[in-house]
Amino acid sequence: MSDLTNEQKTINACRFCHMCRHVCPIGKQTGKEIHHARGRALVLSTVLKGKKINEEIAQVAYECALCGACIEQCVTGWDPTIFTRAARTEVAVEDLIPPAVNSVVQKLMK
Repeated sequence: MSDLTNEQKTINACRFCHMCRHVCPIGKQTGKEIHHARGRALVLSTVLKGKKINEEIAQVAYECALCGACIEQCVTGWDPTIFTRAARTEVAVEDLIPPAVNSVVQKLMK
């Protein structure tokens, strides 16, 4: 069972909610639904239903700052950063880490 599958309850809870959208710094900057926890959850729910992880999904997984603002404002107690981290693990397993992120990782390893 993958890390992403383990987070299915959180993904399902977040994809039907939008209460943290006003605190997400990335989402506020871009104005795009996909950059909020709900948008990531919607995308990842398609993966849980069988869609293969591709470059676009990989990019979505890495466009979260993991700042925790969504956690602080979550009235239901869910933690979207957990499924975001799980998605990043799946992306790494599929060898689809976005080039910009991979570049930073390579520099850190040197």
